[in-house]
Amino acid sequence: MTTTDLTSIAACSLDAGAAARRAADFRALLGPRLRRLRRDGASAVLDLEMGVRAERELAGLLELERECCPLWRFALTRRSPRRVRLEVAAEPPFGDALDAFLSLAGPHESGEPVLRAGEAARRAGVGVETLRYYERRGLLPRPQRRPSGQREYTLDAVRRLLAIKTAQRLGFTLAETKEILGVTRGSAPRDPAALRVQAEAKLAEVEDRIRGLELMRVELRAVIAAECEALIDCGCGDCPIDGPAHATPERLLQVTQ
Repeated sequence: MTTTDLTSIAACSLDAGAAARRAADFRALLGPRLRRLRRDGASAVLDLEMGVRAERELAGLLELERECCPLWRFALTRRSPRRVRLEVAAEPPFGDALDAFLSLAGPHESGEPVLRAGEAARRAGVGVETLRYYERRGLLPRPQRRPSGQREYTLDAVRRLLAIKTAQRLGFTLAETKEILGVTRGSAPRDPAALRVQAEAKLAEVEDRIRGLELMRVELRAVIAAECEALIDCGCGDCPIDGPAHATPERLLQVTQ
């Protein structure tokens, strides 16, 4: 299997004639209906203007393709009465096969510029080293490379970087962010409730932290009000932080009132 032999990619276990017909069927369905294509590493999203009948034909072709080449992952969903979305990815190590499959949709332009690392990082408001760190951590797909080895990024990579920054602002760790991105973006099956569930758990964590900070604030005010001189063996008298009755909310409020 090679990325230059389109018929072998489209139907790798068929004979040459059947493979050519399979490829032609894909071209006939995808080419005239492609309205938008977004590539994200080894996965892609195709937005197609397609009625119900054509959708059924495409679903049948995709099922045949799965049986023929298990390396593919497909997800076909209707977005509106006239629009469907096809998500396609190739299992490792066959990521390059995606280029061949996308060519079956005919010549296309994504309409998005190709960005160098510095420009992609600038648009997202991060440093180049941060961008590459996210790649190493698996939060950002490995970019395409030119023959010279120079990395190429798309606006979708910038959007993903912005999503990572938003998650960090909301208090999510990088590990939590990776989990959220895994079920809300790319080719993985969507879980509409994933972000809400994670947000509820993070909110509970933040509220616990706030309660701890509020107690800390009361304790600090009590220390100031009592004019404490030391953390232990304090000579201020009825010390709110030293002794058997220290640091209870009731005790601290009594001192500050």
